[in-house]
Amino acid sequence: MSGRRARWGGLFAIATDRLAYQLRSWGAWASVLAVAVAICLMLTVGAVALGLATADEIDSTNADYRLDAGNAAGTAVVSTDRPRLGSVHEAASALHDHETVDGATPVLSRVLRVESADDSEYAIVTGTVAGMGVDDVYGVETTGLTDGDPAHDGDEPTGEAVLSTGAAELLGVEAGDELVVSNDLTVTVEAVADTGTPTGRLPIVVVQLSELQAVTGADEGDRADAILVAGGSDAEPVLESLYDEAEVTDLSTLGVAAASDDGQALAMAVAAFVVGTAIGTLFTATTMGMVVAADRPAFATLAAIGVSWRSRSLIVAIQTCALTLLGGLLGTGTAAAVIAVLNRLVAPSVGLGPIAETTGLLWVAGPTVALLIGLLTVPYLLAVSAFGSTVEVMRG
Repeated sequence: MSGRRARWGGLFAIATDRLAYQLRSWGAWASVLAVAVAICLMLTVGAVALGLATADEIDSTNADYRLDAGNAAGTAVVSTDRPRLGSVHEAASALHDHETVDGATPVLSRVLRVESADDSEYAIVTGTVAGMGVDDVYGVETTGLTDGDPAHDGDEPTGEAVLSTGAAELLGVEAGDELVVSNDLTVTVEAVADTGTPTGRLPIVVVQLSELQAVTGADEGDRADAILVAGGSDAEPVLESLYDEAEVTDLSTLGVAAASDDGQALAMAVAAFVVGTAIGTLFTATTMGMVVAADRPAFATLAAIGVSWRSRSLIVAIQTCALTLLGGLLGTGTAAAVIAVLNRLVAPSVGLGPIAETTGLLWVAGPTVALLIGLLTVPYLLAVSAFGSTVEVMRG
């Protein structure tokens, strides 16, 4: 046993010595960088795919239907310049009073600049009417707002707001703090009250509908993006008859779309693994191939002093796996920095929460795939080396 340990110790010593020598050349560092780039690409894409797979549909709500003016995908919080529903307070009240409907509330969403005492960021500002039987809007509970949208009935604006966790963290505020929306609407944070779903990571500020309408110009015609409706299947015909050419989306079917998105995210992660492994293997084989080819005299010397073919093969494997592992660690660290930039700088600038998710398994995958790249490269390097011969050493 001691003889075997001594032999293994000697092989590792030789491999370490050769590795230190090779790291003085550009070829070895080119291999390290090639693996690092491949691993960084794989982990970054994988983290984004994981973020997509774990995110809920943005239309997270206890409503069963979404009624809008058409050309709506049924999943976007942020509205664009598309047709909007008119007279939404009256329509929502009529729906709420209908026997087949359990609740109905209009919603208007815009991406607006929101200022706190210490910060100014863009957030998704959503106007709604509380107390209409739909208790959460896009994953944010509306129970902190006064029921009925008082300003619409001629009373004083309430200046109330309820924030998602993502909005509170982005703006650095808590209940009792004041916010200024679009330099025009001043509101007080009544609560940070999201439903605990991944949607709560989005920066959503929920206010009274009429107060947001006044800021955005949607008060003319009492317009909103949609009306969220709670009710059974017998409520759908009532919705379809409320507006001409309106579009009714069954929100219960969005789970199918979410499952499809999860499959696409998984496919993206698998593709990143395959592409990253292929790129790393090809680049490592090319660059290390040149390094090993240049190192043939050293292997011939080992053969001349009686080191077996198996032992020389192990030396090549140890060197190669050590280089790729170094690249894997470098790539993993770089990926962590890239993901941090995406989540802390890029995502908030476009009004989103974290767009890349990481797990411990993801970080283990980096060095593991790097070692896999090394093992896949070893057979090619053994063929390239041919280990030279004693005659070559004598000629040298």
